Amino acid sequence: MRIASLLPSATEIVCALGAQSELVGVSHECDFPEGLAGLPVLTRPRSRRPRSPRSIPTW
Repeated sequence: MRIASLLPSATEIVCALGAQSELVGVSHECDFPEGLAGLPVLTRPRSRRPRSPRSIPTW
């Protein structure tokens, strides 16, 4: 089986179930558990993070 996880919580669940070796790609936000650094990152943020809280739009 091959698993691509696009949600950090889903990645954690996959690893908790003992299927970390089945992961073939993760989201840019997946950083837990240890050992995911070698996997391909399948997503990227669409916008840059704000530099300060005041720069966040408040429509």
